[in-house]
Amino acid sequence: MNILIDCTNLKVGGGIQVATSVVNDLNRLELLHQFVVVLSHQMKDSFDRTKFQKNIHFIDLDDHCTNKKRISKFLLNIESAYKIDRVFCVFGPSYYKSKVPKLVGYAIPHYIYKDSPYFDEIGWVGRLKSFFYSIVKVNLFRRNSDALIFETEDARDRFMTTHNFRKKSYVVGNSLNEVFADKSQWLDLNLSINAGLKILCLSANYPHKNLKIIPEIIEEMLANNEFDFKFVISLEKADLKFDSKYDQFTGTPRYIGVNVVFDDFKLIKLGNRVVVSDHAHFLTHDYSITTAQIAVGKIPKSDIALVRGISVGNNVFIGKKAIIMPNTTIGNDVIIGAGSVVRGEIPDNSIVIGNPCTVVGKVTDQAIKWEKLLQSENARYD
Repeated sequence: MNILIDCTNLKVGGGIQVATSVVNDLNRLELLHQFVVVLSHQMKDSFDRTKFQKNIHFIDLDDHCTNKKRISKFLLNIESAYKIDRVFCVFGPSYYKSKVPKLVGYAIPHYIYKDSPYFDEIGWVGRLKSFFYSIVKVNLFRRNSDALIFETEDARDRFMTTHNFRKKSYVVGNSLNEVFADKSQWLDLNLSINAGLKILCLSANYPHKNLKIIPEIIEEMLANNEFDFKFVISLEKADLKFDSKYDQFTGTPRYIGVNVVFDDFKLIKLGNRVVVSDHAHFLTHDYSITTAQIAVGKIPKSDIALVRGISVGNNVFIGKKAIIMPNTTIGNDVIIGAGSVVRGEIPDNSIVIGNPCTVVGKVTDQAIKWEKLLQSENARYD
């Protein structure tokens, strides 16, 4: 059997993750069918195609396919050219009627959860648009699918009842993405998070995600005497518009390199958009006081350490092999040069280098000097 896997609707976030899992699972199962996987422009680089079985063929969406009509024609041509027997559209709706049976995935929650906080977020104009879009898209689900797949029983029951859908339907759970079960795909960020309870929130900032509930959760936890926790959110603080009083419970370092050493997580605070380069050290203890005591004839019963914290502000770059000493406070918008030894108060908008480090300039002045470099071939955007 020849099966078309249609991923052309997928552009960001969870949809791409689900499609990636589906295709990788097909590869592991070593089925006898022939699979033709059509990828959206955003998914072209999602797979190492050299690692797939010969019965899985990848086709990239043509560059001229810039609207639903052209994409539909492109897919119909593939159905004919590859003599497709079945179509699976990972997430619908599908915008064309296939010549063969088609299975379509459903993942539009606000068309079935009418009491969602999403509708408060989008205002009356958004609610009006959502109403008309739901009519069009539900009709596309009816017309262009022979069966639907839902991620939960509740979603299926609501859709079938609300929209009087009479065709076949199935439920396939999607609570765990494959990447969480495969350590070879993990990226070790070495995040320093000073909290007993660490709550990870990986999400794009879509209105239906209802991320504004996080401050409410924080308030509830505080009311229940939970103080030692922190949310780690994969978004910029400006996107969320949380009150600044929640800063101590949230933080999103931009990047932390390999072999970074954090002496004591509980004594180190990192702000938003902090970049820590490889082999940097954050030291919160100092045993040299023991040596000093012995030198003046005061031999202690055991080694003594002075233990003091480190605080790093927002938008800070820390260069390779820099050493941040105990009792250091680094302000906002700071660049610390590679190999620097940093101690004490580092003011906002500073560039510091050396051992011991000294302020050699302002970040805002350097930004102006670097303006021309941003237009050169040397600028790389990651």
